[in-house]
Formats: sequence, C-alpha cells, structure tokens
Amino acid sequence: MYLSHANSLLFRFSHGARFRKTLELIDARPGEVVLDYGCADGRLLKMLPESVKGIGYDPNPEYGMSDTSHLPCCSCDVITVCEVFEHVSESEVTRILKECHRLLKPQGRLIVSVPIEVGLSALVKNLARWIKVRPLERQLTVKNVLRAALYFPAKREPEYLDVYGHTGFDYRKLKLNGFTVARKEFSPLPFGPLLNSQIFLVLLIGQPV
Repeated sequence: MYLSHANSLLFRFSHGARFRKTLELIDARPGEVVLDYGCADGRLLKMLPESVKGIGYDPNPEYGMSDTSHLPCCSCDVITVCEVFEHVSESEVTRILKECHRLLKPQGRLIVSVPIEVGLSALVKNLARWIKVRPLERQLTVKNVLRAALYFPAKREPEYLDVYGHTGFDYRKLKLNGFTVARKEFSPLPFGPLLNSQIFLVLLIGQPV
C-alpha cells in the first residue's frame, strides 16, 4: 500500500517511483485485462488508463475481491504482484505463482516487484526503520540488520499470524516456479541493486508448476 501521509521525503520518492515503474512495465493495450494481485487500497488500479480493464485482489475484502478462483483460466493479459512476496512464506509464493500461471493468457505477462533487503540498500532502509517502525518488526535486531547488510542470511519469521516483515527477505532466493524472466529492472535509480530499493521482474509463462 502507498502511504501518502508518510512524512519521509525518501519514502514518498521511492514509492512514487515504484508506481511509475509498474505502470511503465504494464504497458497494457486498450481492452486488455490487468489483475493487481495484492491491490491494497487500489492506487495502482486507479492509475491505469480507462481503456484498460483493471481488477484487484486483496485478502481484505474492503479493497477488492478476496478470491480469484471464480476467474476463468487464461483471462488476464497482465498480472502485477507488487510488494507481496516478501510478506508471505515460500509455500504461499508457490501457491500465488500457480494461480497466476492459471489466470494468465499464454502470451501474458506477470510483473513482480519486491524490495531489496540485502546489502547497502538494506542497511539504509533498516536504519530508517529502526527509528520509525522498530516496535512493529520484532526481527529487526542489530544482528539481523548487520547480517542483511553483509549478504548473510538473517532470521525470518512471521511478525503476526502468517504475515512476514521485511527482515530476512532476500530477493535473490525467490523461486519463480513456472515462469521465465524476460526483463529485470531496478527502482528508483536506473542501475543495479546497490543503492536501489526495489527490483522488478517481467515474467513469461514457462513450464507448468
């Protein structure tokens, strides 16, 4: 979810750039169907052109449909899964990818964005979180902050129920079963992961999961 009320200029810049990059990668043609999987408050859907049919899924029924099982197979041209995989278990990532595989048209595109939580980028983020959200992420310890900064595995456990925080997430270990990577980009700067906050992957359907 985009927090427009956030008082951090860096936060607003980063999230604004993420939405712009997502829209660029969607690049939907008139009449195409775009599913935002994990749509939160629907901000991305509201930014789509009127000529595109946007639909949203979110576990919270207040924001969108809370079940995609009724959607027909091969009914979506583009699916976006933005800032979702870092908050769920590996088994849930696999389940979501299977559902995306079912819903995408054969030539469809799956756009995934996840945060970069290792290296220098992670160190900067975690120092900011230590000040702002430390009570909300129990795994945000000095040990884990240092391990993430040095590219070592950091402890990763749910923060509440089955929802994970950012601590311990490593985009390099994301298993994209059933898909192949067609394009890789970073945000908000136009180069590698060192000083960027997010990585974007444009995925095409591969072998069945």
